[in-house]
Amino acid sequence: MEEDKPTRTTTRTLHLVGGGTVVEKLTAMDDDEKVYSYEILESPLPVKGYKATLRVHEDGTGSKVEWSSDFEAVGASNDDAVKAIQDIYDAGFENLKKIFGG
Repeated sequence: MEEDKPTRTTTRTLHLVGGGTVVEKLTAMDDDEKVYSYEILESPLPVKGYKATLRVHEDGTGSKVEWSSDFEAVGASNDDAVKAIQDIYDAGFENLKKIFGG
């Protein structure tokens, strides 16, 4: 992926249900390729060095979303950190289904 300089807001703050906030920074974006990357700057999640990429693949009748990340567990076991991130991904995918169907 060729990294373009982000032209939109480069940071955002997410307010979590039950309290806590996550601050993310947009690090790359390519509208033509339908991909963007970000990193977490602050969060209550048991991870550090979190970097992720979301990519949308068109498949003729719809789209497929790929969400991948790299991070290191901190303050929790690796399994617990992976579960925390997987739970966020699952909630994100469910929200996409509500918005776009699927």
